Amino acid sequence: DEKKLWWTFAYGNHERDYGPPTRVIERILKESEYCIFDAGPVEIKGQSNYAVGIYNKNERLRFVLWMLDNCEYTEIRGHRTEAYIDSTQIDWFTEEKKRLCTEYGDGCRSVFFFHIPLPEYQEALDAGVTMGNCGEKICTTEVNSGAFAAMKEMGDVIGVFVGHDHTNDFVADWHGIKLCYGRVTGYCDHRRGGYPANEAYERGARIILLDQDNVDKLQTYLYIAGGKVIPQIGEAR
Repeated sequence: DEKKLWWTFAYGNHERDYGPPTRVIERILKESEYCIFDAGPVEIKGQSNYAVGIYNKNERLRFVLWMLDNCEYTEIRGHRTEAYIDSTQIDWFTEEKKRLCTEYGDGCRSVFFFHIPLPEYQEALDAGVTMGNCGEKICTTEVNSGAFAAMKEMGDVIGVFVGHDHTNDFVADWHGIKLCYGRVTGYCDHRRGGYPANEAYERGARIILLDQDNVDKLQTYLYIAGGKVIPQIGEAR
């Protein structure tokens, strides 16, 4: 807020483990003048499923940023695994996109943000088409709910951005959609990368560049603490 920049986020798998109840978090967020978080529809899974539209100066919709709540974990055959994007969420974002197209017309592009990587991240890694670090196992769900297929069928999705795995920061072009990790940013004491226990893996951030005049052009790079820049897709700025 001090920098007067709009910001938002989607829940991951730990807010409900260690933090205050989500209703308390949301009450705190509402105190921010620049936070555009929305808990989303109550009838679908999760508490941070919402869309953020980006418009040009002519009020033409150019991009939709889709925030999804993976939630925490699920039980599969008696053991716990990462939760998945379920049918209520898939139905919501596909129908909401149809509504936006009816209201604003075609021509915009979609970018998704959520915490836990899709199974397709593992497929891209196995196919050898990634660029960047894979420093630990991809902790995805054991259930492929068809979320990626639904995104592909939307026809306008250019990128998916996730976190969860602390020492992974790779990107991949998978069936025409850019699958991207973030870069670890945390300063808390932890046994995995980017924290005091592993200083060799430097903290940083993923920068994403979207072009309102060329909506198919997605550029992204890593900005590392200290000023180092690691290009990945397109040119870094």
